[in-house]
Amino acid sequence: MDFTRNIETIDDNSQDSSEGMFGRTLQFLRKHELLPENHYLSDQLIHIDVGQARALISYASERGINADSVKSFHQTVDRFFKEKASTGTVDQNTASQLIAAYSELCDAIREDSNYYITGRSIMESQNLGAHIAGLRWLTILLLIIGMGLFAIRLSGIQLMYPLADFMVFLRYFEPSLWGALGSCVFILKRVYDKARTFQFDPQAYQSWRIRVVIGFVLAPVVNFLIDANFLTHIAMEKQFKVAVIAFLTGIGVKVFYGALESVVDNIASRFSLDKSDDEKIERKTTKQGA
Repeated sequence: MDFTRNIETIDDNSQDSSEGMFGRTLQFLRKHELLPENHYLSDQLIHIDVGQARALISYASERGINADSVKSFHQTVDRFFKEKASTGTVDQNTASQLIAAYSELCDAIREDSNYYITGRSIMESQNLGAHIAGLRWLTILLLIIGMGLFAIRLSGIQLMYPLADFMVFLRYFEPSLWGALGSCVFILKRVYDKARTFQFDPQAYQSWRIRVVIGFVLAPVVNFLIDANFLTHIAMEKQFKVAVIAFLTGIGVKVFYGALESVVDNIASRFSLDKSDDEKIERKTTKQGA
């Protein structure tokens, strides 16, 4: 299990021991059941890649972040990998020092930049293109389809069967396509912002497809609430308006979904639909007793 990418999440208010950072590291290991009962820190618990270590050292050195922490981590990493290469195992002391030095340098970077940066996040940010290839191509495909539909209608091209029937069928899904495109654009922007500050973690964005699906479903719903006849519009101006609303819905999924959820919660609360059966019985009994 690779816990080094999460090492910066250790509670800064920890009073685990007087050893400071190392004490908080031990607390992290115990909390996630990574520390054996005898508190022996074997090298099997250490999964810091050489590339990650170099990336973290290079990042901190180039920005002049806490030279002492950088030097300490560099020396510990060098000693750790030399020891492992020569003997095949790592001394408990060296393993403990590596964890503490890594955690200390991550904290120094966080204090200097206010960003949660690790060696892994730096390497993943530099390799961003490989992680978002699917999302990037989906965004391009949705844009081509959406703009293609507009171009065909604007040009007045008469399509032959069965393509004409397919275009009519596709038109009913056009708001959903623009909603999905809006979600893709939002995710790409968020990913880019994270990668620009070397905080990108691919595991945190594994659920991006869910957001795209929500945008796909929510866009026609919002359009329907605004205008129930949005699918029957022929004028290009109104069709463009539908596409814009759908696209903005996809970008602001959290806002629109939150608003709809709030409306549903208010209705449920007003009619006591959010009460459990026991609460309803208790409330009814109280009224009868009064």
